[in-house]
Amino acid sequence: QFQLSNHAGHSELCDFANKCNPQSMILFHAPEESRDVIFSEMSEKINIHLPVNGTPIHINS
Repeated sequence: QFQLSNHAGHSELCDFANKCNPQSMILFHAPEESRDVIFSEMSEKINIHLPVNGTPIHINS
């Protein structure tokens, strides 16, 4: 069971991602610096996408 919020902090986001154990994750609606920190901490375990407005993201299932 997960408690969800659209205003989670860094540790809550990382904890949620680790519990879900996803293959891929898309980081958006966050300052670029915050996205970069999460990317550097988690990209070895999870295929992380940093979207650019108007650019499609392809995720293999």
